[in-house]
Amino acid sequence: MPNLNFSQRRKLIRVGAVSCYVACIGDFLVTILLAMLSPGYDSLEQPESFLSVSGSPVAPWFAAWSVAFSGLLILSSLGIMAAFRQRHSASITVLASLITLYGIGEGIISGVFPFDIVNGRLSVSAQIHEVASIVGQIGLYLVPVAGWYALRREYPLIKGLSILVIVSGSIFVLLYNASKLHLVSYRGLWQRLFMATYFLYLMYLALLADRRARDLPSPNRA
Repeated sequence: MPNLNFSQRRKLIRVGAVSCYVACIGDFLVTILLAMLSPGYDSLEQPESFLSVSGSPVAPWFAAWSVAFSGLLILSSLGIMAAFRQRHSASITVLASLITLYGIGEGIISGVFPFDIVNGRLSVSAQIHEVASIVGQIGLYLVPVAGWYALRREYPLIKGLSILVIVSGSIFVLLYNASKLHLVSYRGLWQRLFMATYFLYLMYLALLADRRARDLPSPNRA
Protein backbone atom coordinates (compact mmCIF):
# COMPACT_ATOMS: atom_id res chain seq x y z
CA MET A 1 0.00 0.00 0.00
CA PRO A 2 1.47 3.43 -0.96
CA ASN A 3 2.16 6.01 1.71
CA LEU A 4 -0.94 8.08 2.37
CA ASN A 5 -1.19 11.49 3.94
CA PHE A 6 -3.39 12.04 7.00
CA SER A 7 -6.50 13.02 5.06
CA GLN A 8 -6.21 10.18 2.55
CA ARG A 9 -5.62 7.60 5.26
CA ARG A 10 -8.62 8.70 7.32
CA LYS A 11 -10.84 8.77 4.23
CA LEU A 12 -9.75 5.27 3.15
CA ILE A 13 -10.41 3.88 6.63
CA ARG A 14 -13.91 5.33 6.71
CA VAL A 15 -14.71 4.28 3.15
CA GLY A 16 -13.51 0.79 4.03
CA ALA A 17 -15.72 0.66 7.13
CA VAL A 18 -18.81 1.79 5.23
CA SER A 19 -18.01 -0.67 2.44
CA CYS A 20 -17.90 -3.50 4.96
CA TYR A 21 -21.29 -2.58 6.41
CA VAL A 22 -22.81 -2.33 2.93
CA ALA A 23 -21.31 -5.66 1.84
CA CYS A 24 -22.40 -7.61 4.92
CA ILE A 25 -25.88 -6.15 5.35
CA GLY A 26 -26.42 -5.82 1.60
CA ASP A 27 -25.59 -9.46 0.95
CA PHE A 28 -28.47 -10.59 3.12
CA LEU A 29 -30.90 -8.02 1.75
CA VAL A 30 -29.99 -8.69 -1.89
CA THR A 31 -30.12 -12.48 -1.60
CA ILE A 32 -33.44 -12.32 0.28
CA LEU A 33 -34.88 -10.18 -2.51
CA LEU A 34 -33.47 -12.45 -5.23
CA ALA A 35 -34.83 -15.50 -3.44
CA MET A 36 -38.30 -13.93 -3.45
CA LEU A 37 -37.99 -13.34 -7.20
CA SER A 38 -36.72 -16.86 -7.97
CA PRO A 39 -39.60 -19.34 -8.48
CA GLY A 40 -39.21 -22.53 -6.47
CA TYR A 41 -36.16 -21.37 -4.54
CA ASP A 42 -36.14 -22.39 -0.86
CA SER A 43 -33.82 -20.27 1.31
CA LEU A 44 -33.90 -22.78 4.16
CA GLU A 45 -32.93 -25.79 2.08
CA GLN A 46 -30.88 -24.33 -0.79
CA PRO A 47 -27.57 -22.43 -0.57
CA GLU A 48 -27.04 -19.11 -2.31
CA SER A 49 -25.18 -20.81 -5.17
CA PHE A 50 -28.49 -21.99 -6.62
CA LEU A 51 -29.39 -18.36 -7.35
CA SER A 52 -26.61 -18.31 -9.95
CA VAL A 53 -27.92 -21.20 -12.06
CA SER A 54 -28.05 -20.36 -15.77
CA GLY A 55 -31.57 -19.62 -16.92
CA SER A 56 -32.65 -18.35 -13.53
CA PRO A 57 -34.39 -14.97 -13.84
CA VAL A 58 -32.18 -13.60 -11.06
CA ALA A 59 -28.84 -15.05 -12.24
CA PRO A 60 -27.64 -11.80 -13.91
CA TRP A 61 -28.51 -9.82 -10.78
CA PHE A 62 -26.74 -12.37 -8.59
CA ALA A 63 -23.63 -12.08 -10.76
CA ALA A 64 -23.74 -8.27 -10.64
CA TRP A 65 -24.10 -8.24 -6.87
CA SER A 66 -21.27 -10.79 -6.52
CA VAL A 67 -18.90 -8.47 -8.38
CA ALA A 68 -20.01 -5.51 -6.26
CA PHE A 69 -19.64 -7.62 -3.11
CA SER A 70 -16.03 -8.38 -4.01
CA GLY A 71 -15.24 -4.73 -4.60
CA LEU A 72 -16.77 -3.70 -1.29
CA LEU A 73 -14.80 -6.28 0.68
CA ILE A 74 -11.56 -5.33 -1.06
CA LEU A 75 -12.19 -1.71 -0.03
CA SER A 76 -12.88 -2.96 3.48
CA SER A 77 -9.57 -4.82 3.62
CA LEU A 78 -7.72 -1.73 2.41
CA GLY A 79 -9.40 0.31 5.13
CA ILE A 80 -8.29 -2.17 7.79
CA MET A 81 -4.72 -2.03 6.47
CA ALA A 82 -4.77 1.76 6.55
CA ALA A 83 -6.06 1.73 10.12
CA PHE A 84 -3.71 -0.79 11.71
CA ARG A 85 -0.80 -1.67 9.44
CA GLN A 86 1.69 0.85 10.85
CA ARG A 87 1.77 -1.05 14.15
CA HIS A 88 1.10 -4.62 12.98
CA SER A 89 2.38 -4.76 9.41
CA ALA A 90 2.65 -8.52 8.75
CA SER A 91 -0.35 -9.71 10.79
CA ILE A 92 -2.67 -7.01 9.46
CA THR A 93 -1.58 -7.84 5.90
CA VAL A 94 -2.58 -11.46 6.53
CA LEU A 95 -5.93 -10.36 7.97
CA ALA A 96 -6.66 -8.08 5.01
CA SER A 97 -5.56 -10.78 2.56
CA LEU A 98 -7.98 -13.30 4.06
CA ILE A 99 -10.86 -10.84 3.72
CA THR A 100 -9.85 -10.16 0.11
CA LEU A 101 -9.58 -13.90 -0.58
CA TYR A 102 -13.11 -14.39 0.67
CA GLY A 103 -14.41 -11.48 -1.36
CA ILE A 104 -12.87 -12.76 -4.58
CA GLY A 105 -13.74 -16.43 -4.06
CA GLU A 106 -17.32 -15.94 -2.91
CA GLY A 107 -17.80 -12.84 -5.00
CA ILE A 108 -16.37 -12.35 -8.48
CA ILE A 109 -15.47 -15.97 -9.27
CA SER A 110 -18.63 -17.52 -7.83
CA GLY A 111 -20.71 -14.87 -9.54
CA VAL A 112 -19.12 -15.22 -12.97
CA PHE A 113 -19.27 -19.04 -13.01
CA PRO A 114 -22.87 -20.25 -12.50
CA PHE A 115 -23.61 -23.31 -10.41
CA ASP A 116 -25.03 -25.42 -13.24
CA ILE A 117 -25.81 -29.13 -12.91
CA VAL A 118 -25.90 -31.09 -16.19
CA ASN A 119 -27.27 -34.65 -16.28
CA GLY A 120 -27.02 -34.89 -12.51
CA ARG A 121 -23.37 -33.82 -12.43
CA LEU A 122 -21.61 -30.55 -11.72
CA SER A 123 -20.63 -28.72 -14.90
CA VAL A 124 -17.13 -27.30 -15.31
CA SER A 125 -18.56 -23.90 -14.40
CA ALA A 126 -20.12 -25.34 -11.24
CA GLN A 127 -16.86 -27.02 -10.26
CA ILE A 128 -14.99 -23.71 -10.58
CA HIS A 129 -17.78 -22.03 -8.64
CA GLU A 130 -17.58 -24.62 -5.87
CA VAL A 131 -13.77 -24.57 -5.56
CA ALA A 132 -13.72 -20.75 -5.47
CA SER A 133 -16.47 -20.76 -2.87
CA ILE A 134 -14.63 -23.28 -0.67
CA VAL A 135 -11.36 -21.33 -0.88
CA GLY A 136 -13.20 -18.12 -0.05
CA GLN A 137 -14.98 -19.73 2.89
CA ILE A 138 -11.67 -21.02 4.25
CA GLY A 139 -10.34 -17.47 4.09
CA LEU A 140 -13.38 -16.18 5.96
CA TYR A 141 -13.13 -18.98 8.54
CA LEU A 142 -9.56 -17.93 9.38
CA VAL A 143 -10.36 -14.21 9.71
CA PRO A 144 -11.05 -14.40 13.49
CA VAL A 145 -7.75 -16.21 14.03
CA ALA A 146 -5.85 -13.47 12.19
CA GLY A 147 -7.89 -10.72 13.85
CA TRP A 148 -7.24 -12.15 17.29
CA TYR A 149 -3.51 -12.40 16.69
CA ALA A 150 -3.16 -8.98 15.09
CA LEU A 151 -5.23 -6.95 17.55
CA ARG A 152 -4.99 -8.90 20.80
CA ARG A 153 -2.81 -6.34 22.60
CA GLU A 154 -4.85 -3.26 21.77
CA TYR A 155 -8.26 -4.92 22.06
CA PRO A 156 -8.23 -7.67 24.75
CA LEU A 157 -11.95 -8.37 24.28
CA ILE A 158 -11.29 -9.58 20.74
CA LYS A 159 -10.01 -12.88 22.14
CA GLY A 160 -13.38 -13.94 23.54
CA LEU A 161 -15.26 -12.72 20.48
CA SER A 162 -12.90 -14.52 18.11
CA ILE A 163 -13.23 -17.79 20.01
CA LEU A 164 -17.03 -17.48 20.03
CA VAL A 165 -17.11 -16.86 16.28
CA ILE A 166 -14.74 -19.74 15.51
CA VAL A 167 -16.67 -22.21 17.68
CA SER A 168 -20.12 -21.21 16.43
CA GLY A 169 -18.86 -21.02 12.86
CA SER A 170 -17.39 -24.52 13.14
CA ILE A 171 -20.74 -25.86 14.34
CA PHE A 172 -22.56 -24.29 11.39
CA VAL A 173 -19.95 -25.67 8.96
CA LEU A 174 -20.40 -29.17 10.38
CA LEU A 175 -24.18 -28.89 10.09
CA TYR A 176 -23.88 -27.56 6.55
CA ASN A 177 -21.68 -30.46 5.48
CA ALA A 178 -23.98 -32.90 7.26
CA SER A 179 -26.89 -31.50 5.25
CA LYS A 180 -24.95 -32.14 2.02
CA LEU A 181 -24.81 -35.80 3.09
CA HIS A 182 -28.55 -35.68 3.85
CA LEU A 183 -27.95 -36.35 7.54
CA VAL A 184 -29.81 -33.18 8.54
CA SER A 185 -32.03 -30.67 6.78
CA TYR A 186 -31.86 -26.90 6.24
CA ARG A 187 -28.64 -26.64 4.22
CA GLY A 188 -29.39 -23.05 3.26
CA LEU A 189 -30.06 -22.08 6.86
CA TRP A 190 -26.71 -23.37 8.13
CA GLN A 191 -24.88 -21.49 5.37
CA ARG A 192 -26.63 -18.25 6.23
CA LEU A 193 -26.04 -18.63 9.97
CA PHE A 194 -22.34 -19.20 9.30
CA MET A 195 -22.22 -16.10 7.14
CA ALA A 196 -24.19 -14.01 9.64
CA THR A 197 -21.80 -14.95 12.44
CA TYR A 198 -18.73 -14.01 10.45
CA PHE A 199 -20.30 -10.90 8.94
CA LEU A 200 -20.90 -9.58 12.46
CA TYR A 201 -17.20 -10.15 13.14
CA LEU A 202 -16.21 -8.32 9.94
CA MET A 203 -18.41 -5.39 10.92
CA TYR A 204 -16.79 -5.38 14.37
CA LEU A 205 -13.38 -5.06 12.69
CA ALA A 206 -14.78 -2.24 10.56
CA LEU A 207 -16.03 -0.51 13.72
CA LEU A 208 -12.58 -0.75 15.31
CA ALA A 209 -11.02 0.67 12.14
CA ASP A 210 -13.50 3.54 12.05
CA ARG A 211 -12.75 4.37 15.69
CA ARG A 212 -9.07 4.38 14.85
CA ALA A 213 -9.76 6.91 12.09
CA ARG A 214 -11.51 9.18 14.57
CA ASP A 215 -8.64 8.88 17.04
CA LEU A 216 -5.88 9.58 14.54
CA PRO A 217 -3.90 12.62 15.67
CA SER A 218 -4.07 15.44 13.15
CA PRO A 219 -0.67 16.60 11.92
CA ASN A 220 -1.95 20.15 12.28
CA ARG A 221 -2.43 19.86 16.02
CA ALA A 222 0.04 21.65 18.16
